[in-house]
Amino acid sequence: MKPLTKTILVGLTFLTIISLAAPALCTIGDGVLYVYTDSSYTPLAPWDSCGGPGGKNAHFAVMNGEIVYIQISGITEFTVGQTITVEIDVEIGGVEHKKTWTKTVKNLASGNGGIGVGDHLDPITWTVGTFDDGTYPIPYCTTFPVKYRALTGGDKIIATGILSQIGHMHVIPDLPFGILAAIGACFAGLGAFRLRRRKD
Repeated sequence: MKPLTKTILVGLTFLTIISLAAPALCTIGDGVLYVYTDSSYTPLAPWDSCGGPGGKNAHFAVMNGEIVYIQISGITEFTVGQTITVEIDVEIGGVEHKKTWTKTVKNLASGNGGIGVGDHLDPITWTVGTFDDGTYPIPYCTTFPVKYRALTGGDKIIATGILSQIGHMHVIPDLPFGILAAIGACFAGLGAFRLRRRKD
C-alpha cells in the first residue's frame, strides 16, 4: 500500500473513532427524548427501524423542512422551575450548526407527561434543518442526539431514548411520490435485475 493511501486510511479511521466516541463524552441523562409530529404532542414521529433486535438504536425518522415537536420527559437532573438549555448540534460539511432553546423544567401537561420540557403549552418546535445560524439541509442518514444542560453552562446531558440508550433523530429522504413510488421502484429494480439475468 502506498504511504499516502495509508495516511489517508489512518486519518479516516481516527476521525471515525472520534465521531463515534463524541456522544460518549457527554453524560447520558434520565430525560427521555420524544419527538411528535403535531403541536398537541399526541402522535409520535415514525420510528426508523435501523435499531436491530430490541430497537437498541431506534431513531425518530424526520425529514428536512418538517416541523417536529420535541419533548424531554423524566428529567431528574434539574428540579421544577429551573431553566435549562435544550440543544441540537449537527455537523454539516465540516461545520457544526446548533439550534438552542431556553426552557423551564415543569410538570408536563401533554405528551408523555412527567417532569421535563416541551408540551403543548410551551412547545419545543423545530423545523428540521433550521439552526441558530441559518437553514442548512441535513444530509440523509445523518443521526444526532438531543442534549440539555443548565442555563449557566456545565456538562451537556444527552437525552436517552424510549427503546435505546441514546435518544436520536435520523434524517430520511422525502419521497416525491410517497411510499407507493418507493415500492414501485423496488419492484422495477427487481424486474430489471431478473431481465438482465435471463439475457446472460
